[in-house]
Amino acid sequence: MRPALALMLILSSQAHAVHVCGPTVRHRPVVVSVGDSTAGAFDGTSSWSDVWAEGTSDGDGYSFATSGSQAGEMSTQWTNNVAGHAFSAIAINSGTNNCFAVFGTNTATADAAAVTIRSAYQAVVDLAVGEGYDTIVIALIPPAKNAAGWDVNVQRCIDRFNDVEVLAITGETCTVNTTAALDVDGDDDIDVAYDSGDGKHPNQAGKSAWGARASTDCGALTL
Repeated sequence: MRPALALMLILSSQAHAVHVCGPTVRHRPVVVSVGDSTAGAFDGTSSWSDVWAEGTSDGDGYSFATSGSQAGEMSTQWTNNVAGHAFSAIAINSGTNNCFAVFGTNTATADAAAVTIRSAYQAVVDLAVGEGYDTIVIALIPPAKNAAGWDVNVQRCIDRFNDVEVLAITGETCTVNTTAALDVDGDDDIDVAYDSGDGKHPNQAGKSAWGARASTDCGALTL
C-alpha cells in the first residue's frame, strides 16, 4: 500500500529540479514544491518547505519551482516532475509574478489576475487529490511592497488572492500564512531582517521563519 501523502503546494520562481525515481517506500518524508522563485531555493538558500520538512521530521525538500514563472505553469511543473511519484508532500506557492504583471493597470485587471492565480492553485490541488495525496498545503503570496515594480494594483492583486480568492480553493488541507511569517509589523513588505535585498524574496532567515510558520499552521510533515 502506498504511504499516506501530505501535499504541500508551493508556487515559486527558482528551479532546483531534482528528478526522483525509484520505489515508493521512503524512510524519511519528502516534500517537493512547485511554483515561482519565492517557493524555491532562491539565491542558494533552503526553501521554506525544506526548512519545514527538516525542522519537523528530519525530512528532505526538493523544488521544481521555476524562476520567473507564473501560477499557470505549476500544472506543467507537476506533470513533468511530480506526477506518478509517491512524495510525502507537495508545496504550492506562486502568484508573485502574476501580480507584478498588473503594474500600471487598474483594479479590474488586478482582481482578474488574483482569480487566475486561484484557478492555477486549484488545478494543482485537483491533480494532487487525483493521485491520492492525503494532506495538501498551499501558501499565501509573500508581501512585496519594497520590490521594484510595485504599485497599488500589484498590492491589490496580492491582497485579493490572500484575503479572498484563497478561501475559494477546495481540497487543500492547510494554508500557510506567509504574511504573518514575513511581515510581522503589518506594512505589506518583507521585514528588513527577512529581506534578501530585492523586496520580493526572503533571505534564509525569512525562509526559516516561513518554514516555522508552516509548522505552526500545518503541524509536522509525516510520511
